[in-house]
Amino acid sequence: MKLRDWAIIITGGSRGIGRAIAEACAREGANLVLVARDRTRLEQTCRELEQKYNVTVVPVSCDVRNLDCARSAVSTCVEKFGKIDVLVNNAGTAVRKFFFEMSPEEIDEIIDVNLRGLMYFALEALKVMIRQRRGIIINISSGAGKVGIPELVVYSATKAGVNIFTEALAREVRKFGIRVYAICPGGTDTDLHRRLFPEHKPEWLLKPEEVAELVLRLIIEGGQDGYCYDIYRLV
Repeated sequence: MKLRDWAIIITGGSRGIGRAIAEACAREGANLVLVARDRTRLEQTCRELEQKYNVTVVPVSCDVRNLDCARSAVSTCVEKFGKIDVLVNNAGTAVRKFFFEMSPEEIDEIIDVNLRGLMYFALEALKVMIRQRRGIIINISSGAGKVGIPELVVYSATKAGVNIFTEALAREVRKFGIRVYAICPGGTDTDLHRRLFPEHKPEWLLKPEEVAELVLRLIIEGGQDGYCYDIYRLV
């Protein structure tokens, strides 16, 4: 129980990688604030984790594209637990399509979820972490942020932005005792990936739990501040 009584916010926490991260942290005794749009699925996830691990898991159902969502999650965490130890920015979206065929609305949604929302949550969490003089921010990026993927042009661009944001922010806030990391997974067996790439076989893909274990290791053991950690399946 290495995270007993820690307070952790996880966006996109009701499914996929976010759900796996939530389970890994709860297993180690952390209390959680989980953020997602699907209220029914989110509340079910929170109940299951509370019953399984005897921790407190609070749902915040909202859209990370809105600044009020970040403010609500942060204020909920502080009111419930008195602090924020870790923010995991996991929420993300993608559309598999040639760039020249994308609509402005699709472009806006990917940028707003993957980059703007991530920045909003970091902005609000840092207001608390700087006062605390401690905290950890982990941004779930993608291998597509290092090597651009055709038909995922906008997604790749946002994840590249996440990587540079992580590096720059780490340099700004380390003097306050705050660590910032990114994780760049390869293809991972999630609902989103299966929808985008139905031709991919499960054995080619990472399991969400593998990404979650890397998150847990960075929280507990630390790592190179500002670095984006690669994790992928060797086929």
